[in-house]
Amino acid sequence: MTDDVSIRFTADVGDLQKGLRQASSAVDSTTGAFRSGATQINASFATLSQAYAANATQTITSAQAASDTQLAIAHQTEQGRYNIALNGVALQSSLIKQQAQTGQISRQEELASLLASEKQRENIEAQHLQVLQGDYQQGTLAYAAVQRQIEELASQSALKRQQIESQVNQQIYADYKRTFEQIGSSVTNSMMGLVQGQRTLGQAAQGVALSIVQSFIAARVRFVADWLAGLATNTAATTAAQTAQTSAVAAGASARAGFESTAAVASNASIVSNVLKSITASAGEAFAGIFGFLAPVMGPAAAGPAAAGEATVLSVATGLASFAVGAWSLPSDMIAQVHQGEMIVPAGPAGAPCEMRCPAERAAPEPCTFIIRRILASRLSTPRE
Repeated sequence: MTDDVSIRFTADVGDLQKGLRQASSAVDSTTGAFRSGATQINASFATLSQAYAANATQTITSAQAASDTQLAIAHQTEQGRYNIALNGVALQSSLIKQQAQTGQISRQEELASLLASEKQRENIEAQHLQVLQGDYQQGTLAYAAVQRQIEELASQSALKRQQIESQVNQQIYADYKRTFEQIGSSVTNSMMGLVQGQRTLGQAAQGVALSIVQSFIAARVRFVADWLAGLATNTAATTAAQTAQTSAVAAGASARAGFESTAAVASNASIVSNVLKSITASAGEAFAGIFGFLAPVMGPAAAGPAAAGEATVLSVATGLASFAVGAWSLPSDMIAQVHQGEMIVPAGPAGAPCEMRCPAERAAPEPCTFIIRRILASRLSTPRE
């Protein structure tokens, strides 16, 4: 007879369930950490993108500001040259008119000289407008405005030449009119004497001829006197004009030197700023490249090598010299960061403080020699355990 045998195994599964719960909790915490890390990395990328965009905007703004500054300096320099040239032409025209008034030159010579001076002024105007037009892009309102001024310049110069010719012709007419009025007055007096029976026809003709001769003699005497007075006046005026023109040229050269120096400083500052911004942008690109390469393999842990790469690129910026703690001498020319509140002393005045610093820093230290004559064995102590 076969006995039915039943075997039952009983076990306490409480510990197993507890272990499963702990494992599930650990998995949840690990997943939460991964999710938190991913969120932080995404936020870092968003911040990096925003920083790069802000850096690009700042770079464009800085470049635009530097361009505007240099353009303004160039315009001021050109305006100074233009004013000096126009003042020289105006001074030359004034001297020509004075020479004609005092009899130094004839009216025809005055007309030719004034027309030549006007042609010179027109050329200066055209060159000035061409320089200004070269600073603007074609198609802009400023370019069109300068082009309109160039087109109007020819008509303005033609009107100016017509005015010069009219003024000189009026002066020639006034000179002849004054002379013939004197002759006409003499003829009238002689004819009146002839009509009244006070003079004969021969006496009247003789009086008219004598009056004409006297008029020309008086005119020549007056011409010589005016010429001598004009010579003295012209000499004084020329001396004063040359002095004023020399001062104007010197002032213009000084202004141009100042403008060019300012432009050089602005350009150097822009270069250093662009170098630092380029290094910062390259560091951001290095971080993004390393993280994108290692993320599929290492996951969030790739942020560590990426940050190390970014720090390596940023360390290049520290290679630019910075003298916040001071420096007694510079070995060679270099690009340096200058901070607000620091002072830069030129090489000449800086020599005296360098010579007056502590002598111990300049003098070589004297050698110090230690002489060991002998070692006494009794003085040596035995090491203890």
